[in-house]
Amino acid sequence: MEDRDAITDVLARYARALDDRDFAAVGRCFTVDARATFSGVEIAPGRDAIVAHLRGLSGLAASTHLFGLPVIEVAADGLSARVETAAVAHLVTADPGAAVRTRGLRYRDVFVRPRTGGPWQIHQRVHRVDWMVEQPAVPPTTR
Repeated sequence: MEDRDAITDVLARYARALDDRDFAAVGRCFTVDARATFSGVEIAPGRDAIVAHLRGLSGLAASTHLFGLPVIEVAADGLSARVETAAVAHLVTADPGAAVRTRGLRYRDVFVRPRTGGPWQIHQRVHRVDWMVEQPAVPPTTR
């Protein structure tokens, strides 16, 4: 259970870091040589390329990523795990005709941790959009 809790914590930190635009924290979720595909687009290998791609969220007015409970299969040696997580992301555009894009997502990840100990990190990620709906954003009200 300790491994499962640690992996779930990485996923929660990743979601929070995206929404806070804390790209240094996003980077810490990935191995240096990580590989990722986002919505069918294969990103150049490496943590820096993945973070550079995710910086595209900076153009949004706001976002909220909500992750469901992950399905985690830890390898017998305890050094890797296959993880599948469903998520919903609410993305608020920053343009004058602001809209909210709500996406149903699926993440398929391979997590690893060093033999010498240390935190679990994402080594491979496939991000898939299963569905999306867009609607006009309602401006916040003051009370």
